Amino acid sequence: AGDKSEVFLLDDGRILKLFVPHFAYLAPDEARIAQVLARAGVEAPRVEETREIDGRPALVFGNMPATWRGASALMLVRSSVLQP
Repeated sequence: AGDKSEVFLLDDGRILKLFVPHFAYLAPDEARIAQVLARAGVEAPRVEETREIDGRPALVFGNMPATWRGASALMLVRSSVLQP
């Protein structure tokens, strides 16, 4: 997912975005932006959970918009959909 994070498809179909250490400071802002978008009714992935993995912040996205259903995680990453 570029130089800021790694993106993984979880077994339950949700997306995990794991920030690289140098860009860890972006995680809280991205989570807040996702909350604002959700409250505004914007069709965007919802942050369902935050995690820390090996000292690195991670966001777990769920509730993928209907227009994205059927798209692979790789397609979403390549199209920069999950980038800040």
